[in-house]
Order: sequence, then structure tokens, then C-alpha cells
Amino acid sequence: MEQAMLITPQGERIALPPHTYALVMEMLRPVKPLPVMDKEELQSLIKETKGMLAGGPSLTQALLKSRREEREREERRARARRRRVSAEGKPSA
Repeated sequence: MEQAMLITPQGERIALPPHTYALVMEMLRPVKPLPVMDKEELQSLIKETKGMLAGGPSLTQALLKSRREEREREERRARARRRRVSAEGKPSA
């Protein structure tokens, strides 16, 4: 069998050992599509699963906390960027 090669977007050719090639081919294997539900089936599924996670941690609160933390990180980065740009713009003494 010929050596399997991976060709990068830049055109670089990388030899793949057989085990790695098998793993890549497994990842590329088509996944069985999810079944298509009609409106009644979907509504029935929603009713069956409603409240399934009740009593556990609030997913909404976890999402809001995550977004708040992300916003704070973005704001810190923006402040640091503004300070850096401001410092670069000052004439040297």
C-alpha cells in the first residue's frame, strides 16, 4: 500500500502512519443523520423532556455567569489595549 499523505492548505505534504490514517478516516466517516420529526412528534418530545433537569444547577444562571466573565475579560483586554495605544502615542522624554 502507498504511504498516506496529508496535504495542508499551504501545500505541505505530511506522511501519515497507518494508525493515524485510520483515525483520520474514522473521523471523516459520515455520521448517521438524526431522524426528522414532524410537528406532533417534536411537541411530544418537548413535553416528555420538560423539567428533566429541574432541581439541578441552573443552566441559565451558568450561561449568564459565563457571559459576564467573558465580557469582563473583553473589557480588561480593551482597557489594556487603550493604555498601550495611549502610551505609544506619547512623545518620549
